Amino acid sequence: MSLTKIEIVNMLYDHIGITKTECVNLFESVFEIIKDELGKGNPVKISRFGKWTVNTFKPSTILRDAVND
Repeated sequence: MSLTKIEIVNMLYDHIGITKTECVNLFESVFEIIKDELGKGNPVKISRFGKWTVNTFKPSTILRDAVND
């Protein structure tokens, strides 16, 4: 089962305690920034998570290990 945008927004709401509208705006802003950078041909690396490039997503070893536990 995939994690959806609304599920992530609800998790942000539960964890951060800001309004759902603010959570939606936060989510969309972060992914808009990632999309814009990828559109410029720039890779996006998030420490301890992974690296996005235009053609693929490469998870970090830490994320891969956590998912495989």
